[in-house]
Amino acid sequence: MRASLKQIVAAVAVSFPLLAFAQTQPADASKPAEPGAAAPAAPAAEPMKPAEAPKPAPAPAATGPKFSWYGFVLLAGFSNDGTFGATYYPNPNSSNAATQNDYPGFANGGPKNMLFSARQSRLGVNVDLGKWEGFAIKANIETDFQGGYGTPTANSNQWYAPIPRLRIATGTIGYGFGEGGNLALSFGHDWGLVNNINATSSAWVANPIFWYAGNLYTRMDQVKLAYDWMGSVVGLNLAAAVVMPFDNYGYNPDFGPSNRSKSPGFQARLGVKAKVGDMFNADVGVGIHKSKETYAKQKVTCTDPAPVTVGTDTYDAPPSCQVQDDTTQTVNLDSSLTGIDAQIGITKYILVKGEWFKGTDVDGYNGNFGAGVRTFTTNVIATPAAGYAAGDGKLYQPITNFKALDSTGMWWQVVVKPFIESVQLTFGMGKEEPTKDQLATSRGQKVKNEQTAYGIIYTPTKAFRVGLEFDDTKTTWYDPAATEKQLEGKQVAFSFAVPF
Repeated sequence: MRASLKQIVAAVAVSFPLLAFAQTQPADASKPAEPGAAAPAAPAAEPMKPAEAPKPAPAPAATGPKFSWYGFVLLAGFSNDGTFGATYYPNPNSSNAATQNDYPGFANGGPKNMLFSARQSRLGVNVDLGKWEGFAIKANIETDFQGGYGTPTANSNQWYAPIPRLRIATGTIGYGFGEGGNLALSFGHDWGLVNNINATSSAWVANPIFWYAGNLYTRMDQVKLAYDWMGSVVGLNLAAAVVMPFDNYGYNPDFGPSNRSKSPGFQARLGVKAKVGDMFNADVGVGIHKSKETYAKQKVTCTDPAPVTVGTDTYDAPPSCQVQDDTTQTVNLDSSLTGIDAQIGITKYILVKGEWFKGTDVDGYNGNFGAGVRTFTTNVIATPAAGYAAGDGKLYQPITNFKALDSTGMWWQVVVKPFIESVQLTFGMGKEEPTKDQLATSRGQKVKNEQTAYGIIYTPTKAFRVGLEFDDTKTTWYDPAATEKQLEGKQVAFSFAVPF
């Protein structure tokens, strides 16, 4: 049968792709080659890839503590128009008055002088020890060189080689609660909870301005529990601490009246914070301190020595007396302190800060001179052959007693940045005044202390600061005639600092 043209064309069209497919496909290895057919060529072997070098293991995450060092080198110079010291100057021409001329404590009527001081330079380290079960563990140690001069009679060379001291040594375990909240337990040597802010200064740092003029503070051994929370606008701070027994009475360092009470102290602070962008921020707090002190009354035990014969005359010798603690007679006193502290920022150009306090027998707090303890003597009839003869012919034995004293103080300061971020202008005043009718009217008793301080601080970079500041201190004393006398001392302080 004869095929049509269309059928031939269709058959050719179908055969072309089938032919191409047959030529390109490899032979099925499971079937024998067809007779007369050439064996297919073996496919070319692919070149072997070199084995990949093993990738280095990732470096393990750092698990050790992270140290962050900080501090500053500070040189301050002081030009004093009159000396400053805790004791009334005995003689204007004397050269051995007790002085504290690298800070304006009390104006005590001495001559002019000047000095340099680098002992406020500071070194500290923050240690981040990571987290354990969600708790952040941290530590902080800080020191400066305000620990004294080596010997009580240090000369100028010894004064310029001061002893380091411990400022802060704390361990902290913190845990975050919700948004903006943190609960922390800390222990060690740290700032107290009552009135723990200081005025802004470049020269008066470790020895803050308004010290003994309303600005009391302390650092002490303690165990503290604190809760901080900050919301979008307002925040809250609650803190309570059990603190070491401390006082400033003249016993041994570990056997003072506070130690004898066998009771630690207690402190607490409630603070409220607020922040509205850069326009307003504030932190205002109220703190309290409570503790006890036990004083052993001091007795003077006297014996009558044998009469003294001079030539043909015989005289009664004065009694031989010895001062001792009478541990059978003690006086228990309550120490208390209430303080208010505030820092208020208005825009980034104005900062107002200050503190107020009222205290009773808290002489362990630095910067307070009035709220201490007054000793006074009570005479009681002594046993025969003891004591001394008074005008009535009786023998008496003086007993030293103790009375807690009250004092009130405050300070305030305004810090202004006059549209130049690197310049600060400061001005402030402070005053402390004990309850006058409780004071002894003896020579050298301080009645009131007032300070006015102002200055300019220039910080062109975070790593350098220079300051020029002025202080005017007026201290009212009882003079030798038991009348009030005001003495004035003025200090000009310049400073150079390199913070890091």
